[in-house]
Amino acid sequence: MMRSKKSMVWFVLATPIFLCGCFSDTPKVAKPQARYTAIKNLDTARLSVDIVPSTFKGVLQINYDQTYKDSGDVQGIVKGDTLIGDYSYKHYKLKLWKRKPIALLKKGDTLMMGEGIIKNTFGRIYFDQTVPISYSSSSFVFVKQ
Repeated sequence: MMRSKKSMVWFVLATPIFLCGCFSDTPKVAKPQARYTAIKNLDTARLSVDIVPSTFKGVLQINYDQTYKDSGDVQGIVKGDTLIGDYSYKHYKLKLWKRKPIALLKKGDTLMMGEGIIKNTFGRIYFDQTVPISYSSSSFVFVKQ
């Protein structure tokens, strides 16, 4: 009985301290994202991304000829100057989410979107590792804003 009273006292004393830390009035400063824009013919793509040494995460929106758009999240890993991951997006006016692999090659203030052979194994979509990703005929070249 004595042990439970001590536990209750500690709980009552610690709870306000914990709650004060959770509901602090100090504003949390969001980490700035790098913003990129790419234009190819009548298509425009906008990418906001945080790149840390080993991972990246952001938002990609692609407008196709101002008629429809794909919009969603990108995330993945950073290998040297290459960002490889997934693009989870919603296609124009569809409720279904889609996912496809994405590869971006970083050169200075630009990111070049790569193209490769896509494989699907048990619902997992990824680039075929036996065929190199091509950046020479890049569908989008993003320029930092």
